[in-house]
Amino acid sequence: LVDLGLADLVQRDGEAIQLRAASTVPFKHVIAIEAKLHDWGRALTQAYRNRQFATQSWVVLDAHCSVSKVAIDAFKQAGVGLATCSTTGQLRFYVKARTMRPVSPQRSWVAQAVIARSQRQALRPLR
Repeated sequence: LVDLGLADLVQRDGEAIQLRAASTVPFKHVIAIEAKLHDWGRALTQAYRNRQFATQSWVVLDAHCSVSKVAIDAFKQAGVGLATCSTTGQLRFYVKARTMRPVSPQRSWVAQAVIARSQRQALRPLR
């Protein structure tokens, strides 16, 4: 009830509790990032699954990983973004992720709740 109260979805009047349905998700965009040292195929599979809850899904590989035309085509077809990152933090983009509605509304709501809870916990003062 505390979480629902913080989201302004519960109202208490003495002993009575009234719940309100949420009509919009808390975050407009959720971007999932899958980071791997190599094996773009495995990374693409996981990033594609992340589209269940995310509006964008990306794979970031180690800059030393070679990116082939086959990989680029596979990422484009899946709508998943592809980039590499060097040890100095320099990013190189190969494919831009498509922004799409999450495939599963239920999983999107669960992800939104997890993000909201972790964000609230991160804001708590240290003791």
